[in-house]
Amino acid sequence: LVRQAGTLAMDYEGVKNNVYNGYATIPSGFMPSLFTEHNKQIPEESQNMEKAKELMEQSGVGPCSISVHLCEGSDDQVQMAQILQSNLAELGITVEIKVMPWLSMVDENSSPDTAPEMSALNMGAFTGDSVFFLKQNFHSVNSGQPYNWSFYENPEFASLIDQATATVDEEEQKTLL
Repeated sequence: LVRQAGTLAMDYEGVKNNVYNGYATIPSGFMPSLFTEHNKQIPEESQNMEKAKELMEQSGVGPCSISVHLCEGSDDQVQMAQILQSNLAELGITVEIKVMPWLSMVDENSSPDTAPEMSALNMGAFTGDSVFFLKQNFHSVNSGQPYNWSFYENPEFASLIDQATATVDEEEQKTLL
């Protein structure tokens, strides 16, 4: 519930307009919008502070603190984190922003025991390959590796990605994804 509240508290329009001068796309699901597997039925994220406050109340967590760790040289990440910091303050969440070298981030995010509550990665669809994109971010073989710092592990998901990797049939691959 706290994660959902944080997602709803984020000022996506503010990030788009103030960090990227209007030259950004607001997320609508994890898959990049230009990938054929992107689900166009998923609406863009939007701020809903009223719902975020309801979810925080339902969570029973109350005032708390989290750390957000960012990579040196990523001024856009710092600006986004500052916007998030302001938004989450309205929910009673104090955000500590820490900027550090890339290798330090990799090291601390390699284990759930040392990983901060949040960190940011600049990830692009640099291969244009949906299977690679999902495997790198969510396959259990990459748990704790850049870019699967969420430590997501789901055998059914991993099996579907493995099947999608093994086929050259584009329709079968799209169905699996």
